[in-house]
Amino acid sequence: MVSIILLRDKLSRPLSIGFEPSGYCNYRCEMCPAASNSRDKGFMSLADYRKVIDRARPLFVTLGGDGEPLMNKDIIHFVSYAKSHSSTVKLITNGYFLNEEITKGILEYRLDNISPSIASVDKENYEKIRKGGDFERVVSNLKDLLRRRKESRARTHVVVNMTLSTSNITELPDAISFFGKMGVDLIDFLYVFRITEENRKLVPDSDIAESSIVEAKKTF
Repeated sequence: MVSIILLRDKLSRPLSIGFEPSGYCNYRCEMCPAASNSRDKGFMSLADYRKVIDRARPLFVTLGGDGEPLMNKDIIHFVSYAKSHSSTVKLITNGYFLNEEITKGILEYRLDNISPSIASVDKENYEKIRKGGDFERVVSNLKDLLRRRKESRARTHVVVNMTLSTSNITELPDAISFFGKMGVDLIDFLYVFRITEENRKLVPDSDIAESSIVEAKKTF
């Protein structure tokens, strides 16, 4: 799947293109409609990806979508090819497959932004929200990424995103402390989006959300 934002600069390049390198995901997250999506799935080929990059030369490239992009065996080449065309590249991942080889590759090819999605800082709750996940593995992978980034003096921006729901809304203060001590650059808190009948119950009550935000601000 490819999504294109057709705003253009003076050089007639599309502002942004979003790619879905993988239609498959190893997680079944409670808030994600894609977990029950019955559409055909597959992997985007490197050849097709290169054709789009060659023709469009986008300013910004996002590698994400409904699947887990790191499941595509060519993901490092996706990053390197876009960077060779002077694109700013962002990678969204659940972090499960962020192994040593991939970490070294994305740092070597100067990935601009990586956004691991981590739904909870509590192991039991994380694995309840993200079915099929492994909290300790993901945290270990993230720490390794941050360590290697520091050692290599890479400029890859690490932004953890956390989708807030009734399952984790009270964790806001703990999440800020947890990821802050780890050394990530930014924590991006999002509310459940793409609301469906199945996940509507996960939208947190506004009063509870406000209370958690107030508590979280005390950690600043």
